[in-house]
Amino acid sequence: MISINFLEQQDRIINYIKEHYQEHIPQEYPPPNNYTSEFLDSDKFKNSFIVFFDFGGYTFNWKTNESELQEIELTVYLLVRNDTPEKLREKMLHYATAFYQMFDASVQCFDGAADYGKISGITFYDCVEGSNGIKIAEITIILRSEI
Repeated sequence: MISINFLEQQDRIINYIKEHYQEHIPQEYPPPNNYTSEFLDSDKFKNSFIVFFDFGGYTFNWKTNESELQEIELTVYLLVRNDTPEKLREKMLHYATAFYQMFDASVQCFDGAADYGKISGITFYDCVEGSNGIKIAEITIILRSEI
């Protein structure tokens, strides 16, 4: 019988990021004010730097009678605000670089939270909700595990 605990798995990934992301952020930039799995709402969250987690979808494919390949699509949003547009763009790109480096340092698996992962795409938004005072980096990660 295959068993899985979605809460434990998501918490393990989130906790890894909370513990290790800051190590890769350049010293002159502040760490995130908040990490949340809530809906990305720029009206509700007013802090200068927030990390949002969106565990979008899970798919399962049979491998054998006793195991499956689980694939998780995780989207991480890095939202920056409360600075000049030029400085926000700089921060967004440095924070995204730091996230990429952190993920690579985790051997692309958040230190065993998944068997293997890959950042499948990064999109930068220079103008969010019609405002150049908010910038977002959207990082899409595909994680695979045999369960």
